[in-house]
Amino acid sequence: MNNKIFLLAIFSILLFAACGRKNIPAKTTTTVTTERPPVAPDRIADDKKYMVKATVPVNKVEGNENVEANIKANAAKAPTAAEKAVAVIDSKGNVVIDRNTLPAHVNHNLDSISMVVRAYTPNQAKNLSSRYNFIPPRVIYVPASMQKQGTKGVYFLYKIPNNALWYWKRSDGYFYIDENHYQ
Repeated sequence: MNNKIFLLAIFSILLFAACGRKNIPAKTTTTVTTERPPVAPDRIADDKKYMVKATVPVNKVEGNENVEANIKANAAKAPTAAEKAVAVIDSKGNVVIDRNTLPAHVNHNLDSISMVVRAYTPNQAKNLSSRYNFIPPRVIYVPASMQKQGTKGVYFLYKIPNNALWYWKRSDGYFYIDENHYQ
């Protein structure tokens, strides 16, 4: 009698264990990859293919007595790329700056940088988006007048409403976002 109860208990436990499992197939582990767009070549300053000039003869312009003075005044007022921080590599790992606008003292081989700097992973992008309501660029160029020196190195505070992101300077002259922001 004792033996029958023991066998019945084992059989019922096995029956509940077998029927209690979910019969859902496992998720697939395949991932879809997309190809990056081709990188545009460096623009050569004297290449006619990239240069389009609009010329208007001086005698055809009405009231052209101060044209040269106006051109010089407007050029002096226009901010240059060296006066503000500029994104070099965006959050998706793409180069977003023209190499001709970079100063001479920084690395102009942006293809090697874009190979090292990848886009944020989906979890990192979600984390940044929930913390800061936008996804900041991975690499920026900061002019010397805006850089700050600290005990850990040269840094730049990228100001956003109600917060700031830390970017640290590396040996190539560019500033990379602090990993603590997106980890």
